[in-house]
Amino acid sequence: MQFVAIVAKFCSAALSSHAFTWVLKPLMAAATALQPSYSQLTPIHPEVFKFVLLSKCHHAARMFLDDEIVEVNAGVTLATPRDMLLHHYYRGMCLLGLNRVASALACFTLCFSAPAVSLNAIQVEAYKRCLLCSLILRGEGPTIPKYTAPCVVRHVKTYVPAYTELVSACSKPSIRVGLSSLLTRHAAIYERDFTLGLVKQCTTALTTRCVGLLARTFMTLSLSQIAAHAALPAAAAAEAHLLKLVGSAEICARIDQPRATVV
Repeated sequence: MQFVAIVAKFCSAALSSHAFTWVLKPLMAAATALQPSYSQLTPIHPEVFKFVLLSKCHHAARMFLDDEIVEVNAGVTLATPRDMLLHHYYRGMCLLGLNRVASALACFTLCFSAPAVSLNAIQVEAYKRCLLCSLILRGEGPTIPKYTAPCVVRHVKTYVPAYTELVSACSKPSIRVGLSSLLTRHAAIYERDFTLGLVKQCTTALTTRCVGLLARTFMTLSLSQIAAHAALPAAAAAEAHLLKLVGSAEICARIDQPRATVV
């Protein structure tokens, strides 16, 4: 107990002095020392990930991100339910910083589906990011596990209308006309929640899926037709997007510039 209290004061001092980077190694060593095994959660784990996010040194968390935490023993490590929620949430944020979206989706799902008797603000924030990660990967909202607490299932969506509207706008392969106006209307909310970058990734992923669907449906299309189907501003934007997809080997295509067509 004294060890955890000392680490808490150490973290408080680091926060007040904005010394985010230099505390990472001591915190990781402290978490490892408190762990009876590598699969056990400690109250120091969420602090490690928090300072990784504050320092923006996401690569520093690689060692801890690869550990599979499956045990919580409050009698040994003094870990609390809040520590567990913060661990999954911060871990998911670190995974997003490393562009490991699928793994981040799993962490956010574990966070908002954790046992609860009332809705927690941490779970609401996790659900927002879970929803956005699911849109990026699958183009649809997240699957809520059957074991999720009823209070979470009933109320979580009422706290995130700007995000549920985004799911509705992105639910079909074609981009709906109202998507750009929706993003403009809720831009302040996304900026406040620090999710604007993820929202932009959702729209980019949706455009990619639209172009991919066209590639599987048609043999030849004009650049202007692709721009219209994918809600891109002009044929030049469609060409630029196609070049990125071809460069990343997501589709195979040949652009005939004189005719402005794509095979």
